[in-house]
Amino acid sequence: MMPPTLVRKQQPPAALAPSDQKLLAELEAKVENSMMGFCVALAEIRDHKDGVFWKDRYTSFQEYARARFGYGEQHTGRLIATGGFLLELENSKSKAPKPVRENQVRPLLNKLPAEHQIPCWEKITGKTPPAKLTGDIIEAQVVQYRKSIPAAELAAVKPERGPKKNAPLPGEKARGRSHAWLEKLKASTAGLPQAEAIGKLLDQVAGLVDRKK
Repeated sequence: MMPPTLVRKQQPPAALAPSDQKLLAELEAKVENSMMGFCVALAEIRDHKDGVFWKDRYTSFQEYARARFGYGEQHTGRLIATGGFLLELENSKSKAPKPVRENQVRPLLNKLPAEHQIPCWEKITGKTPPAKLTGDIIEAQVVQYRKSIPAAELAAVKPERGPKKNAPLPGEKARGRSHAWLEKLKASTAGLPQAEAIGKLLDQVAGLVDRKK
């Protein structure tokens, strides 16, 4: 998994305090340049001062992530969940090595209650270093680990990393689907002589989709 490239360069909003402008620039640089650090950085951009980095310019954090990094809602959620796991691992007493790819964390988050995720990771990495672990290997190990958890505990606890913050409204979800469709349409016309003109037209449509009432 390669780190993203900013969809468009821009200066932090002038309305932010100078210290926040500096922090936002640093966090966005981490998102763009760090392999796993951007998972943590995305979460901090979302939550810093209850969304001060994006609320004045975007209707949701998902819209910000799409505009700045080209991420859809689902992928943004996965990255932030990974960032949460990394922070918990870092703040715990565990000596287990950190994951090197987001897909190494996904099976832990999807299949295990939160309190079992780090112990399972410790067990997996106790045998094999992260650099040699594929998503399929971890998936198989997680499935095996689940057998040691009582069925009642698995049924009672849905694995997730805390409540979702700034969850999109139904209209925001519709905008997300519209943007995904527009991006697919733009990609499908890339080889046409009129691709540039079509791209500009689709960008105008995307702007109408994002326009607030």
